[in-house]
Amino acid sequence: MIRILIVDNNGVLGQGIQAILNGEIDMEVVGISNCVDEIVQLIAENNPQVMLVDTSKLSLHAFTTIEYIKYRFPAIKIVFMLPEINRDMLLKGWQLGTSSFLLYESDPAYFIDSIRNIFREELVLSGKLARFLLDEVYRDERKNVVFGFQNHLEDVIN
Repeated sequence: MIRILIVDNNGVLGQGIQAILNGEIDMEVVGISNCVDEIVQLIAENNPQVMLVDTSKLSLHAFTTIEYIKYRFPAIKIVFMLPEINRDMLLKGWQLGTSSFLLYESDPAYFIDSIRNIFREELVLSGKLARFLLDEVYRDERKNVVFGFQNHLEDVIN
């Protein structure tokens, strides 16, 4: 059984995710909270393996909390749920030891399969996130290849 904790800033999202995940025979949502003390207590009492974090309204204090949770409970897999692709949020999450990133727009079947894959220690990125990250990593290399080709072409023509 995959035990899941949801850190939700607006309530509606967490309840919807809970309803979807609790319908699976191999998943159980052990709590929903946005209160730091309650989150730490829920982790200590229920030992969730996956923590889904709603990133729509994270504060600097929330990042400190996540860093503390990762330090105190290193086995927990923290997943940032993103309303949209946000470079700063991806970088900060990666620095904090986030296991994976999921976009809100993911369909329920993909979302559920992603949780299972994350539980099995796999890095999960939606196609849009993977494309964004590859574009970020290879942006300069692409320019060099394209411009290098153009420069070479100009040499051949001249």
